[in-house]
Amino acid sequence: ARTQESNADKANEMENSVDDGAFVTANWRDKVPTNAFQPTLLDGHTTPTLSSRILAFLLPMPQLFRAGVIASTVGYGFGSFLIRIRTMFLPHYVV
Repeated sequence: ARTQESNADKANEMENSVDDGAFVTANWRDKVPTNAFQPTLLDGHTTPTLSSRILAFLLPMPQLFRAGVIASTVGYGFGSFLIRIRTMFLPHYVV
């Protein structure tokens, strides 16, 4: 019974999210453009506000930070690995 109620609630939410054929955004991230310089949002009609354009610069920062940390960790680890191999094969090599 609980599953049927939750499915009915989801169906009601879907019906309420559609208004005259246009999708009504439920999340604030949907109102932020993927590119700060694009003329409209993904719906093709809504013009982004100045605050949403500023958020377009700030929103991807955590993902970019995570990618940078991972890339630098892998790069440092690979460089360290290569130096260890060089040290094994050429123990008297001085930098």
